[in-house]
Amino acid sequence: MQQQNAKNLLRNTRVLLHTQEVSRKLKGEDFNIFSILKMERLEVRTHSAFIAELLNPWGLHYKRDLFLKLFLEECNVTDFDTSGAEVIKEYVIPKTNHRNNIEGYDETGGRIDIFIKDANNKTICIENKIDAGEQNKQLLRYRNYNKENNTLFYLTLFGNKPSEESSEKLKSGEDFFIISYKENIIHWLENCQKEAVDHPILRESIKQYIILLKKITNTMDDKENYELKRMMLENYAEAAYIAENFIVIKETLGEDVRQLTIDRLQQKLGSEFGVTGGNKTSSFYSQIWIRYKAIENPKLYYGLESFSYKSDADLDIGIFNPGAKPISYTNGDLKKGETNYWPYYVTLQEFENLPVNFNNRETLYKIFTDAALKNKLIDHIVEQVEQFIEVHKLPLLTFLQSVSNG
Repeated sequence: MQQQNAKNLLRNTRVLLHTQEVSRKLKGEDFNIFSILKMERLEVRTHSAFIAELLNPWGLHYKRDLFLKLFLEECNVTDFDTSGAEVIKEYVIPKTNHRNNIEGYDETGGRIDIFIKDANNKTICIENKIDAGEQNKQLLRYRNYNKENNTLFYLTLFGNKPSEESSEKLKSGEDFFIISYKENIIHWLENCQKEAVDHPILRESIKQYIILLKKITNTMDDKENYELKRMMLENYAEAAYIAENFIVIKETLGEDVRQLTIDRLQQKLGSEFGVTGGNKTSSFYSQIWIRYKAIENPKLYYGLESFSYKSDADLDIGIFNPGAKPISYTNGDLKKGETNYWPYYVTLQEFENLPVNFNNRETLYKIFTDAALKNKLIDHIVEQVEQFIEVHKLPLLTFLQSVSNG
């Protein structure tokens, strides 16, 4: 009986999703400028940029501090003077102690994604996380800035908690506040959209961004969302059974590919590099590390991230900087990454029209049902790793040797 109920639940959910898909197509919502331009998950250039522009009282929306006020209402912030507020993206805060004074040096400084300051020196810091990793003591450092007059928000897609490495002993709800795109940002944007009804281009731009956020957070419209919740609660045991096993399936598939990729890379690169696994796919970030054998404890090394479905991002190959401190390594005109953790990286190309993404429905289904295709996918990953290493091989090795000798 439970198996049949589970089948019925899946069948009814499929019907619900199909109804939503038809509605989306009829509304023309698939034509989304952010998706078309491959800007869906660009943390800095898409999400921080769009949000900061709306929050800025002097932004090109010409609504002055209206959108900022709506954001503060959404996040329950009071006693903040919005009229003359300044909004800055990627705001750099200095370290407060000299390098010779080690005490407390690593608990200050950093680059805040969105920084807001009013005329009374009250500040709001928003740490925006889509796919990027967390830095050591990152939230602690931001909380220590303007400590008595600073409000810190940790923004993620689903309201995830920060790691202990980032937050240290800070308490959520006291020292910092967790907000999400799925709930807070979408709700705030819907209120902004209502206030932009007399500005068609602004209104539709906000609407396009809302559609993007609903897509990457798997958010349904209210009617479909209510119906899905009702079905799941009516079939509680079956829904729990499906959910628990679905997580296991995704973790297992990603981990299988990760382990096989490690084996293949060891065969290809083992004479010159040590290939080791990082976090398993049960973690948010799951990696493979590739280090030069000739360099002991290299300050930089190659990495593949993430094999986990939790990050919901395509797999990247890059150069990893574990200390996240500024480095002098450069490689010509190659595009740099957006964080100190990954000074250079590229996203792996699609394979047979499938993204190398372990939260993608089609990718997971294909590697589960087609062993030959899974092996080809691993070859595809290894080939792009080799290409990336070839580009950086000589300049990176030269840099590491100079640092090691110095």
